Amino acid sequence: MVSAGILGPASLFANEGDQAWRTYEEVFVKTAPSKISKKPLNQKLLSKSINGARSVIALNPEKSPNHANQIAGKQMKSKKINGKSIINSKSMYIIVLSTVVVTVFSFSKCGINRSAKLMAGQERSFEIAPNVNIVMCWIPPGEFEMGSPPEELGHEQSEKQHHVKILNGFWMAKTETTQAQWLAGGGEDTTWRPPAIGDNKILWNWEQVAHGHGEPLSAYKGSSLPAERMDWQEANKWCEELSKTARAAGRLPDGWTYSLPTEAEWEYACRAGTRTSLNNGHDIDVEHGECEKLNVVGWYDRNSGHHTNPVGQKKPNAWGLFDMHGNVREWCAGWYKEDDSNDTTTDPFGASEGSEGILRGGSWVFPAKDNRAACRQNGDRTGYSFDLGFRPVLRPLN
Repeated sequence: MVSAGILGPASLFANEGDQAWRTYEEVFVKTAPSKISKKPLNQKLLSKSINGARSVIALNPEKSPNHANQIAGKQMKSKKINGKSIINSKSMYIIVLSTVVVTVFSFSKCGINRSAKLMAGQERSFEIAPNVNIVMCWIPPGEFEMGSPPEELGHEQSEKQHHVKILNGFWMAKTETTQAQWLAGGGEDTTWRPPAIGDNKILWNWEQVAHGHGEPLSAYKGSSLPAERMDWQEANKWCEELSKTARAAGRLPDGWTYSLPTEAEWEYACRAGTRTSLNNGHDIDVEHGECEKLNVVGWYDRNSGHHTNPVGQKKPNAWGLFDMHGNVREWCAGWYKEDDSNDTTTDPFGASEGSEGILRGGSWVFPAKDNRAACRQNGDRTGYSFDLGFRPVLRPLN
């Protein structure tokens, strides 16, 4: 008899049949293992479910009991099973039972094993509420040049280029948070709000907004449109509450949390390995006016129709992320600092204090130069606008 308990549902890290290796924080398997053979393992890997939503990766129970790779203590060095490499996964061990061989992964405190074979841009669907999911893309650890060189068209002094390392991989929402997701996650309906700045001071009233942009107010409301007009605190709280409810419902293991991305994480994910002003490998050719290369990946002042547009309509970047250029600006964690090039270059969080929040990505209101990957913007954390939203990340707690 096998008694197993694993923190977190399988759907968080592996779909049915997925052979990517995972680790979990606690694993309890109570049984008497049989002798482990030195013969090479050649059976198919099967996704096996234990106790409903609990999951491990198992081997064919009919032929595998005596065909497990030899293990030295609790450490398996780099070997291959069916062509899949196991890379120095400490404390990973295989327990051979009388009827089934179960590959059990013990978990490091940070969440997914850093050597797990997740591909950049690999997608997972996470449940926010019944029938409402958020698709996220895996952003692998790596390093990049943050900011822009002086010769880049549109370059600003605050974008001083510097090398940054991202040590931990994380999940990032494939699109900006939609109105359907925002409401399902407990957010307040913000479509009635007039834009405001600083202590809810009204910036424009609705009549001025409609008159100034020539669009009916209904143009800003729709389930697939990005949620907007929330201040930083509301966006941050939405992430915190989603973490609590998902964890309570068994959809999120301890050690993982939804949050706003850091500014460095945002730009790293936006670029997806590119060093150009746009994440499609091209540079803008005009600061103001129509930009053909930007038309492909983003909504900005020349193609937006003077309002937000449904998410996911433009071309995504190499890691599967949509609308990293334009549509709505996106709140980031941390405080804005004019020159961050001398800050910590490994997993920088941003300034620990300040007077304004960080906004990235540009929007449908802005010209081409303000929709570049390196463009940094700042704004009052208590303010909100019809071109300001966010996208969450799911990350291991450090």
